[in-house]
Amino acid sequence: MREAFSGTREQFDRRLAPLLDNWQLGLEFNTNTAVISAVASGIGLGFISDLAAADALCCGRIVRLDLQQNWTRQLQLVCAADKYQTPLMGTFMDYALQWQGLQNG
Repeated sequence: MREAFSGTREQFDRRLAPLLDNWQLGLEFNTNTAVISAVASGIGLGFISDLAAADALCCGRIVRLDLQQNWTRQLQLVCAADKYQTPLMGTFMDYALQWQGLQNG
């Protein structure tokens, strides 16, 4: 499981944990890579985003269990209000906003 106060852990605590009758926290990790490695080693189940798990799923290191629920998380693009935005930063922000649009529609 991700560490307390991480976004992934918050999603688990709010949405999945209340649905489980009997579960026990085994280990906490501060990276998705560590969670994936633990699951791939057979230590137990993990709870991470599809995006974080994509490579490990693709190569067969782990398998996805279908929870039959679509859990989404709202992400925000933020920047300092008074800070100069470089052209590269502007390009990245345009890309991120376009990518978000592709994901939603």
